[in-house]
Amino acid sequence: LKQQDLKGLGGIFLEDVQESLPHCERALKNLAQEILYITRPTDKKKILFYNDRTATL
Repeated sequence: LKQQDLKGLGGIFLEDVQESLPHCERALKNLAQEILYITRPTDKKKILFYNDRTATL
């Protein structure tokens, strides 16, 4: 997620993470402070974004 954010490519679908990572629930729980979950209103799919705390506006 961090590399995706640094490249400016946006978020990743939760489905894609679940398909590619065997124990994704444990990994997402460990990284809970660094991940933002956004739910799309049209199809209710969750998108993961990296929560960059060092970024300034």
